[in-house]
Amino acid sequence: SDVHYYEFGRIGDFVVRKPMILGHECAGVVTEVGEGVTSVQVGDRVAVEPGYTCGKCEFCKKGLYNLCPDVVFLATPPYDGAFAEYLKYPADMVFKLPDNMDTEEGALVEPFCVGLHAVAQSGGKLGDSAVVLGSGCIGLCTMLALHANGIRTVYVVDMLQLRLDKAKELGATAVFNAGECDAVEEIMKLTGGAGVP
Repeated sequence: SDVHYYEFGRIGDFVVRKPMILGHECAGVVTEVGEGVTSVQVGDRVAVEPGYTCGKCEFCKKGLYNLCPDVVFLATPPYDGAFAEYLKYPADMVFKLPDNMDTEEGALVEPFCVGLHAVAQSGGKLGDSAVVLGSGCIGLCTMLALHANGIRTVYVVDMLQLRLDKAKELGATAVFNAGECDAVEEIMKLTGGAGVP
């Protein structure tokens, strides 16, 4: 999303109308905590949920905070993002990282969780094959999540060769540039007409 805002000034209905700080997925080190905060302490490395919610609506109360109508997303107009030295954030939306994980890896926790959720929603199982459309951060994390769930045959489709090269480097079975070929036709050839489930 940061790249889209930087290059095009918008994503769908979200339009940058004034200067905005980018930075959607992030992690950092706690430098100060508010009164009553016990979940993290100064010095903890944390991953940051890029959207925080009201905590009061019916969705938040049911644990479905992703559906909160009042969610605030980092680096989504009109809200600034995390490319700053300090970020003030609700304690219940930061998550302590394990001791063996640095903040660079921590910044990938949220996109990897999106990939894990996509795999869970797909119903895919050990031995299945899959196609991932798009090999940006979320697409690559989805491919890695598929691999982690025993789905080793993963075809990746994109229009940017640099991204496809990264997908191949990370273990894609085959990659297809949709601007240069009919990806469906190519996958059908590779699978003997079976396609993917």
